[in-house]
Amino acid sequence: MAAAEPPTRERALVLVSLVVSALVYLPILGNYFVQDDFFNFYNLLDHGLFWFLIYPHGGHSLVVRDFIWWVLYHLVGLHPQAYFVTMLATHLLVVWLLFETIRRATGSARAACVSATLWGSAPVQQGALGFYAVYGYVLATALVAWLLYRLTGFGEKATFGPFAALRWALILLAVVTSFGVGIGMAVALPAVAFLLLPRSPLRWRVVATLGVMAVICPLLYWSLVHLYARLYGMTMELAVVLTGRGFPAPVLLDFTGRLAAFGVIDLLGGVLANRIDFPSAAGDVLVGGYLLLVVIVFVCSPSRTRRLLLAGLVLCLACYAPIALGRVMFFRIGIRFEAMPRFQYGATFALAIMIGAVLARLGAAVRGSPRAWNAAVLVVAGVLLIGNLGFGSPIDHHAFARDEVRHVVEAIRAAAAAASPGDDVYIRNQTFFAVGPVMRQRKDLFPGWAAVYVIFFPDDVIDGRRIHFVSDATVVASVQGRRRTPGLLVTADGERP
Repeated sequence: MAAAEPPTRERALVLVSLVVSALVYLPILGNYFVQDDFFNFYNLLDHGLFWFLIYPHGGHSLVVRDFIWWVLYHLVGLHPQAYFVTMLATHLLVVWLLFETIRRATGSARAACVSATLWGSAPVQQGALGFYAVYGYVLATALVAWLLYRLTGFGEKATFGPFAALRWALILLAVVTSFGVGIGMAVALPAVAFLLLPRSPLRWRVVATLGVMAVICPLLYWSLVHLYARLYGMTMELAVVLTGRGFPAPVLLDFTGRLAAFGVIDLLGGVLANRIDFPSAAGDVLVGGYLLLVVIVFVCSPSRTRRLLLAGLVLCLACYAPIALGRVMFFRIGIRFEAMPRFQYGATFALAIMIGAVLARLGAAVRGSPRAWNAAVLVVAGVLLIGNLGFGSPIDHHAFARDEVRHVVEAIRAAAAAASPGDDVYIRNQTFFAVGPVMRQRKDLFPGWAAVYVIFFPDDVIDGRRIHFVSDATVVASVQGRRRTPGLLVTADGERP
């Protein structure tokens, strides 16, 4: 589906998208760990690598993300900057791939630049980029973006042999084991490939390969989930996630539609998006205007543009469907997961492809000199940059989490220093608030200060003094830590797990 190549100077517009996105999100390198990040470090250190890899946290299969986490921990320890360097680098890779995918599919580097810059610098991306536990979603999107880049780059003489099919299969296995949304992406890719590729024997080979993986990937997910349940038991959170299959279709469609509406608002609303609700007057206008414009362009465009719009729509809905299935229980009890930015990364990527198709078509319908169009693109990029840096919400560096970690570590060291050499030190186990509202209540999964100690202290002894954390008997009896926690927790009567 590749269109005519634009001039080299216009193709260099990708640098605009990369620079704007980098300047907007460079501050995430100052972020600290928060919420599930601490839970993941604790699980890695107190349960071991195998358990950590197959644990379906939040219903996700996270084998690839967790393996990367394990590698980073052994390379750089607990230095957050190194983790967020990988986050930013992956994001910029996705920006580049989005630009090239739109450019190849439409032949318009200007439409690609505006779309990629809009998406890459959108404030909503902070929901994923600022929270390392969501790196799996960013990684899954990057892998799918690479496949789309390849799909839009196949020429008339391109080949797709067995080794290429194997590479694509391995990439899809990584997608589905990076984040739960990857399941929907993998299932949707055969339809996306069919829409993006021209009629040829190559199209059928690619679609067949992706079709086989669309069956294998969900089976792999279920196999990993059942393996964990068989070895360690069903988790409550996984049981809640699986209840989504029992909800009627209208409820799931309602939730999916609301997710998509917020995706449009988050992408087009820019720095004002967090002030726009849905349904509301402003939200209805923004979403309705977007849909109307897409429909008009779809009706008035040639087959190539229609297929690109449909491919973006299919991929977008494929991102939202697993979220709707996995979080519909919370939606039904009034928790507004549809408005949470961290669910929007991959779906807004697909929406940006649709925006690129619309912009390319509008650009072709309106005459103008190349110099004037290039200037207009640079103005739009400048407005996005100034708007995000000057008027957007500052990047949340999670300073409260950093401060609480410092307080806990200093309190533990002070308690150890106050004891005589060789003595046992008994510290009252307390709630660690930075782990988030869910895990702070689940002391069996994250036992407060004792879990923080496991993360930040490599041994149960500090300067010859053995450390113990005094907890309620219910916590001591229910804690699920496997390696160090049983040796750290005691009751006031001296009982251990």
